[in-house]
Amino acid sequence: MTVKIKFNKEKILKYDKPILISHTINSKNFKKLLIKIDNEFYLINHMCPHNGLPLINAKFYENGNILCNWHGCLFSIFMKQEIPKENIINSEKVNVGFESDEAFIEIKI
Repeated sequence: MTVKIKFNKEKILKYDKPILISHTINSKNFKKLLIKIDNEFYLINHMCPHNGLPLINAKFYENGNILCNWHGCLFSIFMKQEIPKENIINSEKVNVGFESDEAFIEIKI
């Protein structure tokens, strides 16, 4: 099943930080961060995998690295030699679409 999640189009057009996507699907709360790397969008877990705190204020780099603002650990959404395997964050590449004044992503659940 595919679900369309809508949000404010201005957040994408003026993208300057990750966007928290929060939506209820089948009575379950879906929360992910939408991040932009090299003009591509990815969904990642919104919580640090080490301490469970939100990553919304982490430092996001164009090369896919993420520096946790809580404990300074370096993660990545891409496999790299300099990043330990346990610090690779699962990500899902998504397309962002537009309808009038809204943006949307479609996810499979």
